[in-house]
Amino acid sequence: MLTKIRNRGTEVETLTSGPGIVVTIKDINEILNEFSKLVIKDQEKQFKSRKELNKLQEDHYRNLIYVKD
Repeated sequence: MLTKIRNRGTEVETLTSGPGIVVTIKDINEILNEFSKLVIKDQEKQFKSRKELNKLQEDHYRNLIYVKD
Protein backbone atom coordinates (compact mmCIF):
# COMPACT_ATOMS: atom_id res chain seq x y z
CA MET A 1 0.00 0.00 0.00
CA LEU A 2 2.75 2.46 0.91
CA THR A 3 4.65 1.50 -2.22
CA LYS A 4 1.58 2.28 -4.31
CA ILE A 5 1.28 5.72 -2.68
CA ARG A 6 4.95 6.39 -3.25
CA ASN A 7 4.78 5.25 -6.89
CA ARG A 8 1.67 7.28 -7.73
CA GLY A 9 2.55 10.36 -5.70
CA THR A 10 4.67 13.33 -6.66
CA GLU A 11 7.54 14.19 -4.35
CA VAL A 12 7.67 17.82 -3.30
CA GLU A 13 9.83 19.90 -1.00
CA THR A 14 7.82 22.00 1.44
CA LEU A 15 9.15 25.16 3.02
CA THR A 16 8.41 24.20 6.61
CA SER A 17 8.13 20.40 6.77
CA GLY A 18 10.77 19.22 4.32
CA PRO A 19 10.09 16.48 1.78
CA GLY A 20 6.53 15.30 1.14
CA ILE A 21 4.34 13.42 -1.32
CA VAL A 22 1.28 14.78 -3.11
CA VAL A 23 -1.32 12.14 -4.04
CA THR A 24 -4.61 12.59 -5.86
CA ILE A 25 -7.89 11.94 -4.08
CA LYS A 26 -8.72 9.32 -6.71
CA ASP A 27 -5.56 7.37 -5.86
CA ILE A 28 -6.22 7.63 -2.12
CA ASN A 29 -9.78 6.37 -2.64
CA GLU A 30 -8.56 3.40 -4.69
CA ILE A 31 -5.93 2.51 -2.10
CA LEU A 32 -8.40 2.80 0.79
CA ASN A 33 -10.96 0.72 -1.11
CA GLU A 34 -8.40 -2.02 -1.70
CA PHE A 35 -7.25 -1.86 1.93
CA SER A 36 -10.85 -2.06 3.20
CA LYS A 37 -11.54 -5.13 1.07
CA LEU A 38 -8.43 -6.85 2.43
CA VAL A 39 -9.41 -6.06 6.02
CA ILE A 40 -12.94 -7.41 5.50
CA LYS A 41 -11.60 -10.55 3.83
CA ASP A 42 -9.19 -11.13 6.73
CA GLN A 43 -11.92 -10.60 9.32
CA GLU A 44 -14.19 -13.07 7.52
CA LYS A 45 -11.40 -15.68 7.67
CA GLN A 46 -10.88 -15.04 11.39
CA PHE A 47 -14.61 -15.26 12.05
CA LYS A 48 -14.86 -18.54 10.17
CA SER A 49 -11.90 -19.93 12.10
CA ARG A 50 -13.40 -18.93 15.47
CA LYS A 51 -16.75 -20.38 14.43
CA GLU A 52 -15.14 -23.72 13.53
CA LEU A 53 -13.18 -23.78 16.80
CA ASN A 54 -16.32 -22.99 18.78
CA LYS A 55 -18.15 -25.85 17.05
CA LEU A 56 -15.32 -28.27 17.89
CA GLN A 57 -15.35 -27.17 21.53
CA GLU A 58 -19.11 -27.51 21.71
CA ASP A 59 -18.95 -31.04 20.29
CA HIS A 60 -16.18 -31.93 22.73
CA TYR A 61 -18.15 -30.68 25.74
CA ARG A 62 -21.28 -32.49 24.62
CA ASN A 63 -19.26 -35.66 24.29
CA LEU A 64 -17.91 -35.17 27.82
CA ILE A 65 -21.44 -34.78 29.18
CA TYR A 66 -22.55 -38.05 27.57
CA VAL A 67 -19.44 -39.91 28.70
CA LYS A 68 -20.06 -38.93 32.35
CA ASP A 69 -23.63 -40.20 32.25
